Amino acid sequence: MISILIPTYNYNIVPLVNELYKQVTKEKIDFEILVYDDGSLSDINKKNESINSLNNCLFKALCNHKINGVFENPNTHKL
Repeated sequence: MISILIPTYNYNIVPLVNELYKQVTKEKIDFEILVYDDGSLSDINKKNESINSLNNCLFKALCNHKINGVFENPNTHKL
């Protein structure tokens, strides 16, 4: 399986994801495509959400989400 992670910032990623999707399904590759946006309040994100209708594809806007690293995670051991 391959995982393709694409960070975006106010960018219409739909054409790229559609092309990647077409290529990996044609080659019968086990895959996932994950697209993460910075969470800006752009109309482009509404277009990018169409990615979620494709199998093994996810678009997620990270607005208002605190992202904790491994050192802030209470479930990890302190180094």
